[in-house]
Amino acid sequence: RVAEDIVEGEFEQGSITESERDCMLDVLEPFSQSELEQIAADLDNADASTSSEAEADLDALEAQLSACRA
Repeated sequence: RVAEDIVEGEFEQGSITESERDCMLDVLEPFSQSELEQIAADLDNADASTSSEAEADLDALEAQLSACRA
């Protein structure tokens, strides 16, 4: 929900267009709040393999969101 709020806030500020907002919300839709929170928690994990996997997940998500602005 927090990620969706950020996207909505960017749209309201005029930072992104309506079609970019819709695309980003579509990218976020399959993820539950707990899945996104788990990625964030895993980024802070001391276990290198867990944090490395979370970084890859975050990079993939960011790439999908960035593609909405292309």
